[in-house]
Amino acid sequence: MAKVIVIYGGGFQPFHAGHLSSYLEAKRAFPKADFYVAASNDTKTRPIPFKDKKFLAQQAGVASPFVEVKLPIRPLEILDKYNPETDIFILVRSERDPVAYTKKDGTPGYYQPFVSLDECNPFVSNGYIFVTKKHDFILNGHEVYSGTQVRDMYADSDDSGRMQMIDQMYPKSKQKNTIKKMLDTYLGTKAEPVIAKPVKGAVKKLKDKQLAENLSNLIRKARPLLKESTTEQKVKLLRLMKEAYKHALKENTDMSINDDWFKQGSFNTYKKPAIEKYEIAKYPGTVDTLEGQIHFDAGNYIMTGPKGERYPISPEKFKNLKDDLGHGKCKPKKISKIAKLADHDGSVVLQYNGQKLNYTAGNDYIVQHGPGDYGVVKKDIFAQTYALPNNVTENSPVSADYLSEK
Repeated sequence: MAKVIVIYGGGFQPFHAGHLSSYLEAKRAFPKADFYVAASNDTKTRPIPFKDKKFLAQQAGVASPFVEVKLPIRPLEILDKYNPETDIFILVRSERDPVAYTKKDGTPGYYQPFVSLDECNPFVSNGYIFVTKKHDFILNGHEVYSGTQVRDMYADSDDSGRMQMIDQMYPKSKQKNTIKKMLDTYLGTKAEPVIAKPVKGAVKKLKDKQLAENLSNLIRKARPLLKESTTEQKVKLLRLMKEAYKHALKENTDMSINDDWFKQGSFNTYKKPAIEKYEIAKYPGTVDTLEGQIHFDAGNYIMTGPKGERYPISPEKFKNLKDDLGHGKCKPKKISKIAKLADHDGSVVLQYNGQKLNYTAGNDYIVQHGPGDYGVVKKDIFAQTYALPNNVTENSPVSADYLSEK
């Protein structure tokens, strides 16, 4: 019999009455399901670690298993225990945290809106989103709807006001003094707004040096405004600054990969016919490639390279590029490609899914599979897996015009 897995994932910074309302609504909707609450241990941009998220959620009234995962929206650590061919996966989300149901190209995405259990496919094909209602709640006489408001209110309150907030968020807890010490540690002072740092070395690549200086001045002058702004104003201002920076960087740098870039210093090559290993993804996830983290869909082929590096390719690409030997093994077809050693730092956009792969000058080869279709291969791995011209070694730059096809 198929099992129903319901997972409520979130940041929970901290777990509050709004989270509890969503949790209880989902529990009532799926009383017979295997129910979990999931959170990560990521403290890069938010203060509370997993173990204390779990403690606070339990003090609020969560009785279900509280599980650490890398990405709450893709809780593979929980799903790995179940059968993707038969079991149904439902992710709980608030109306405030929508999920896209279509991909960039307009085709249906992995997640689809939950309608009824009778209409659900096993999670090898789809996951489903159960949307809970917006749950505003009152803290110290103020209407609250987000964790940001909770954090700001706590930082601005005195000891008496903080204890009142704790009484309202964790009314049944018998460890309120412990909760206060914990929240004083994580939320006792209002955090500086997080402004994303420019990519390392990116400003130096701007042709217009004055523009770089103006951007730095803008960020410095904006900090006092951010401190005095409402949450909505902060989000809007940071979004505008980010878009302005991206636009300026795009307009003022000529470092990019396109078909014309291969006209000088490139060579023809092909992949050596060595045995490669693969596995077929049963459900979506991410894989850490040597060039960055890449998302993959159910049905994608996860390849394993000569140094244990892993990367995903679509079923269509696998069919076009590989000869399937069965039992999780294949070998590359002899297809002529163009390659060139990177002469600058940057990234390429994968044609089949729109994600980026990073590369660095002198360390990565850019491989052109077709018009506008590029990949990135580390130099040492390229030497192992691709045919090199006779006058080129792993440690030398490429300047030869080489035809590898016999």
